[in-house]
Amino acid sequence: MRSHWKNRTIVKQCTAPILAAAALFVACERDRELTPTASPTADLVQMPAEVQELLKLQLERFSTMPMLLTADFLGLTEIQGKPTKPQTQDTRGSPKRLIDVPIANTTADENEPSVATSTKDKKLVVVGNHRITGTVRCEARHSSDGGMSWSAPVTMPQLTPTSQCSDPVLAWSPDGSTVYYAYMDIKFFTGPPFFDFDIIVSRSTDDGATWSAPVVALDGLAGVFIYDKPWIGMADDAANFVYVTATRFDQTGVGFCQIAFTRSTDAGASYAAPTTLDMSTAGCGVGPSPIVQGSRPSGGKNGNVLVAWYNSGTDGWLTGSFQIRTRHSADNGATFDPIVIAATDAFEAPFFLGPNICYERWWPVMFPDVEIDASGSAHVGYTHDPTADHWTAEEGDIRYVTSTGAPYTSWSAPITVNDDGTVSAQGFLALDTQTEQTGQSARLHATWLDHRLSASSGAASQCPFTVDVNNLLYDIFYSTKPPGEGWSANNRVTDASSRSDFFFLGDYIDLSTDNGSLYTVWTDRRDKLSIFDLEDDVWGSRTHQIQ
Repeated sequence: MRSHWKNRTIVKQCTAPILAAAALFVACERDRELTPTASPTADLVQMPAEVQELLKLQLERFSTMPMLLTADFLGLTEIQGKPTKPQTQDTRGSPKRLIDVPIANTTADENEPSVATSTKDKKLVVVGNHRITGTVRCEARHSSDGGMSWSAPVTMPQLTPTSQCSDPVLAWSPDGSTVYYAYMDIKFFTGPPFFDFDIIVSRSTDDGATWSAPVVALDGLAGVFIYDKPWIGMADDAANFVYVTATRFDQTGVGFCQIAFTRSTDAGASYAAPTTLDMSTAGCGVGPSPIVQGSRPSGGKNGNVLVAWYNSGTDGWLTGSFQIRTRHSADNGATFDPIVIAATDAFEAPFFLGPNICYERWWPVMFPDVEIDASGSAHVGYTHDPTADHWTAEEGDIRYVTSTGAPYTSWSAPITVNDDGTVSAQGFLALDTQTEQTGQSARLHATWLDHRLSASSGAASQCPFTVDVNNLLYDIFYSTKPPGEGWSANNRVTDASSRSDFFFLGDYIDLSTDNGSLYTVWTDRRDKLSIFDLEDDVWGSRTHQIQ
């Protein structure tokens, strides 16, 4: 996709201040011994053929940034019929002065944002995102005026000087004391074991201005298994509990994949050995063996934790129906109840957004978001394809299910939230809840990426595979669900439409509520005139005052 993945020197982070954490010390010592290089090129002669084939199969199941980094490492130039590095066109336009606020808006490529708002001061907001220049790093910015203006970026610390980053995710503790930042530490080597992916977490106790050295939450074992696609959550009534989930990909045998959960009981100083919540029955996504991916944890009160994830089912990956699965814990993640199928839905979204394969990687839209509200009810949202045909423009509707209380064994039938009625795609849903004044009920908020305005835009088709303007442009849309009521009419959040990307926009957008407002962040391309201009920005908006 992009021509700039490497060649940047990074300050070493495995130094004395972090040796207090024994697990991290072991990880740092191991990473020093492996000695990743700044510009790794795999010596495929040294890499066993079975390892190469397994990695080529699995990389399409990874989150997008690790997929692209791994493809580059292996020398692959095409994925699912698309070139990974198409010739780019720098056709940046002249953006108008708009209400939406640019957060990461430089000449670098910035995307896949996450946001957290303070539980104690609604003016405090923190945003994290990718920054892609000579390599892929994650950065943080903070705002003290409710997101109207933003600080200079802070580059997040990694485990080694040449580690790369992916999948930045934020959470704020319920007492307002600490912001947590989970992300990947990705290392490639010129020889065995060739690669190593870990999940790490950094903390800020000054509202995002500075960040601690990272602690390893899920430690991959190079040559044996790696971790991908982290997410982080907090208990709603206890600041010491931190929950992290991710997908483990085995690099030996048939290549199982599994959903892993870990927790911290000491406010992120250390993390427990992982618990497996679900796994494939054989090779990940091979034949009837499902893919499990895209997990998220949500913490409630009184020890309740709910984790939701995508399971492709036994009818094949990206075909037929799929499941959203959950598991509940009543003891802050120490133990879990059996798997519950929260939703079985048809159809699966395609690998790339259509029509045909015109636009960005799309299948991660099926990954769910999950929230437990103040009353103890649980809410799950995700995207499905309302049609079986993967070559049309109608390749995504926003879906919603709910369960009235722990242990969350009974779920409502799925309903559709978007009300566009157009032949266009919606996806990358983000949910959050906001407690009403009684403290016993909650308003639910949803925001997503929406292409409904493409057909009426008057723009000309740019798809290299078919002449069709549908899904060329996207906006961010929003809906809210008051307690005991249905979803509201959809409202546009963005002031201007963005142009779709040929390959990658990020695997999610995000939103967070405080006591008075809703803050949304997204990957923005309003200054682009071509889908082949691959430089993205991050924008945000305090979009709605909550009544």
